[in-house]
Amino acid sequence: KAAIITTLSPFREPVWLHVVGLGPDALRRDPQRGFARLVESGKENLEWQLLEHESAESFLAWLRKSKHPLGPPMLFGTLWGYEEELRRTVAHAGGANWPQLFA
Repeated sequence: KAAIITTLSPFREPVWLHVVGLGPDALRRDPQRGFARLVESGKENLEWQLLEHESAESFLAWLRKSKHPLGPPMLFGTLWGYEEELRRTVAHAGGANWPQLFA
């Protein structure tokens, strides 16, 4: 859903897609590999950056430590089992989380 909205948008805002806990080869196999190539390609207004994290804990640690060069983090999703911690971590970084936006 997010890729479709990005493609149709007149804005060229940076998008970082965080891949959490899927394993080291998750983006090297189809259909994930094809999706990753498409969203990183620059075609159709898609110039996403993909960041892989080993686990939910490593993603939350990245959120806590990152300087967020593009401004406060805006998350459109959730981490099952870590919803409250994710909400607090994002808020502490000055950002916002919309867990149901693309559900």
